[in-house]
Amino acid sequence: MFRIARLAVLTLVSLALPLGAQTVGSPNVATADPAVPRPSTTPCAVQLYSNFEFADFSPKPFTYTPPAACPGPWSKVVLEADFSVTAGRQFDRTAQIAIGHVNVYYGTTQEPSASVSPSWHVERDLTDYSSLFRTAQSGEVNLGNLVNSTFTGILHGSARVLLYPASGAAPAPRTADAVLPLSTAPGGAALLANTASTLAPTFSLPTNVEVGRLDEIGRASCRERV
Repeated sequence: MFRIARLAVLTLVSLALPLGAQTVGSPNVATADPAVPRPSTTPCAVQLYSNFEFADFSPKPFTYTPPAACPGPWSKVVLEADFSVTAGRQFDRTAQIAIGHVNVYYGTTQEPSASVSPSWHVERDLTDYSSLFRTAQSGEVNLGNLVNSTFTGILHGSARVLLYPASGAAPAPRTADAVLPLSTAPGGAALLANTASTLAPTFSLPTNVEVGRLDEIGRASCRERV
């Protein structure tokens, strides 16, 4: 049976992870992808959550509030998140971050060892989702993690959004007027377990829509990865 978790929203984004300084022979995470390019303007930083602990399967809520000093439009919007897991034994876990039910990050955590406590940094270009950040929104992190006497690794994480004001040198691009989630589940993912599974929400759309874009991330389950 093929099972796949799908995330879908009506627009298009790009995903990138930064290239950090690495030490040859280090057991920590090495990232090969380049960082999200930024304009030279000074961004407003909005902290979504700080040092959340993930040691169970309950979604962790947070609140996003638009920064008064940067009302928009923005030339770039970037999500930055930092994760770590304590040394011990633990499987890789699925991490999801959603704002207003819209998934803004979907990825997999690192596995520790008895002597290595990995930490890593991720970024995502959310400029196409700019309209999402104009109003206050509730959000949540969904990072289920089993912790017991066997699986001892505890995950921690922090995340923020950087909003770069538009300027003459870096004008604001045209972005979607609305960003709509296709799933309202915590983290924004939907499990499509077989060919009978469907994801079919209903929206009331304006009559003058010019373009609709679907952003989708597919991920196989553990049965397809081993």
